[in-house]
Amino acid sequence: MKGRLASALPLLPLWAGLVWLGAVERARKAARRLPGRGRPWTAPAFGLLLGVAAGASYAAVTEREYAASGFAVVAAAEGTEHAEAVGIAQSYGRIATSDAVLRTAHTDAGVDTVVLRGRVSAVTSPDAPVIEITGRAPDARDAARAANAVARALARYADAAAEATGTDVRQIAEAVAPAEPVTPRPVVSAAVGGCAGAVVGCLVPLARRQGRPGGGDGGTDAGGRPPLPAQPGSALPEEPVRLTA
Repeated sequence: MKGRLASALPLLPLWAGLVWLGAVERARKAARRLPGRGRPWTAPAFGLLLGVAAGASYAAVTEREYAASGFAVVAAAEGTEHAEAVGIAQSYGRIATSDAVLRTAHTDAGVDTVVLRGRVSAVTSPDAPVIEITGRAPDARDAARAANAVARALARYADAAAEATGTDVRQIAEAVAPAEPVTPRPVVSAAVGGCAGAVVGCLVPLARRQGRPGGGDGGTDAGGRPPLPAQPGSALPEEPVRLTA
């Protein structure tokens, strides 16, 4: 069942486009029966519907990505100032995604070093010796596994340098597999697509008016009426040319 659904996903945008085109065509036919033919709102409505369909289709066919975050803290020895511990934490935050740590963590994460480098990131706090390690993956458990593997590898790396730095790194909160993906979000994708489509639909009538001769007024005067044709014999006679010696 899942295989059939996966094979049908690429056809979803085409199917949604055909459905919306049929709906817009029916809306156009109904608009022709209204006073003024209702055409000013046809293009924005068409753009809105098409944008919503495109956004929903994008969310349906895009691969899910999950994010899981864990936290580690730099524990300073007695007598170490807080500012110094914060500076060391920022240094360890940069080291967390280095080859020295990833080579140790990739076995625990279950992927090679290159893949693990693309899955993890580390962020430090400017006023606390805390390191946030985030793992991203198409599977929620793989995302949490990558973050925890890097946090443990960083702690082992810090233990080896504890005598030189006077600090060590401890994992205070493990990453947990999230229930919902961070991308894509169907509601957000559909809303963004609908807004973009409506804006484009509003610009279409303006572009058509600008493309008409006479600056978009369709050859009408200030009162909205077409100009009167020139009457024969109404032109002023030309002055005779006088020759002077």
